This record gives sequence, structure tokens and C-alpha cells, in this order.
Amino acid sequence: MEPIPAFRKRSQEQRDSEIKPEPSTIQDAGNTFEIIQTLIPPDRPFTVADMIGWLRSTHPERIFNEATIRVYVSRLCSRGVVMKLPKYGSNCSRWVASEAYKT
Repeated sequence: MEPIPAFRKRSQEQRDSEIKPEPSTIQDAGNTFEIIQTLIPPDRPFTVADMIGWLRSTHPERIFNEATIRVYVSRLCSRGVVMKLPKYGSNCSRWVASEAYKT
């Protein structure tokens, strides 16, 4: 019998490989995803609201949906680019660049 973490990881990989968005979605998601990666501060934590503010200031002509940005940031977490910090006192999730991404 497999340990639970290994089973979860295998299930997540299988789920992610089965998700195939439409081509128009891939192009838009890739652009927004790349923009988010360039805006991650290497030295301090940030929230999704901070990221949306930075996205709107750098690309005022585009509309950014909060739920979409939250999903992109959580996917960056699963890829090891950012890490989620514990909630202390605030009700929103805070993220920070991971050590591997800082260098």
C-alpha cells in the first residue's frame, strides 16, 4: 500500500496531464503566467491583491480576474516557484518566492 503523500502526488500529476485547455486559453494563460513570474518580488511576501495591482499597473489595457490570478499563483506554488506562508492575523494568503527561484 502506497503512503498517502505519494498517492496524492501521483493523482495530481494524472489530473494535470488530463487537463487540456483550448488553444486560445493556452496562449492567454501563457502570457499572463509569464507576466506574473516576472512580477514576483524576490525579497518580500505578497498577496494575490498585490499581484493584481502590479498587473493592472504594468498592463492597464488588460482585465485580470482575481480567481484566475489566484489559480496561477497556486500553480506556481505547485511548480516550486513560490511558497505559501502561514496565515498570521490576516485572512488572506501570503506568498513568497522560493529559494530556488531567488537565485
